[in-house]
Amino acid sequence: MRLDESGSYHTEEILYSRSLTAGSTSEDIFNSISNFVEKIISIGRNSLDFAQMAHL
Repeated sequence: MRLDESGSYHTEEILYSRSLTAGSTSEDIFNSISNFVEKIISIGRNSLDFAQMAHL
């Protein structure tokens, strides 16, 4: 994980795929966005699991 310019945390992979979108095809951009969304969802799911465990 590392902090990006906007002050939020991202994995290196997300930052890398974001930097690739500048000269990419729309399919590449779509795949990058899909991967990003999947990561956000899994991070959210992990956070929910953690929050539920914390309440037990």
